[in-house]
Amino acid sequence: MCGRFQLKISTSLLARIFNAVSTVENFETRGEIFPSNDSPVLINDPQQANSRRLGLMKWGFQFSGSKKLIINARSETIAEKPLFKDSFHQRRCLIPAQAFYEWSGPSGNKIKHQIRGENEEIFALAGLYKKFDFENEDSWRFTIITTEANEEIAEIHDRMPVIITKDDISSWLDPKGEKTELKSLLQPFAGRLSIEPPPAQRLF
Repeated sequence: MCGRFQLKISTSLLARIFNAVSTVENFETRGEIFPSNDSPVLINDPQQANSRRLGLMKWGFQFSGSKKLIINARSETIAEKPLFKDSFHQRRCLIPAQAFYEWSGPSGNKIKHQIRGENEEIFALAGLYKKFDFENEDSWRFTIITTEANEEIAEIHDRMPVIITKDDISSWLDPKGEKTELKSLLQPFAGRLSIEPPPAQRLF
């Protein structure tokens, strides 16, 4: 799963990095992002073809009257599960991150690992977004897609967030993307990752 990630950067700089138009001004992320926090999200502009927008959404799908947050969606089932399938076909997004976190070890003695791209300061996590209706307002929210862990992460956990490479960003956000092509992007990350502390330092 992916239960926390890191991002400490202004939205104006993020917009330049991802060639997007920002819908928010003077917002700087706090560093470590928790479920229910606002975070910058990259989407295809529904009003302008081949254009990207960067805005803020809350992390976690949530229904009115429920406290449960659905922070992850499994890549293997998002095309069929009722909660995710509409978003998979129509509302895909990317969540910029500088690192994500995973824990290993027995309960009460878990080690927190910070995982970064070895060659990329900022990478993009695959996500879905959806509008939820609450009593006093509508709320746009995102969830992060996970897949099987690659060889590096498997030493810590059996799942990891899907990382979309720069070459595949346009394909993932393309509103006309075909299901087969989109599913092919939801693979364990093939690049190098930096894990601190390394798995060898685990206390079990």
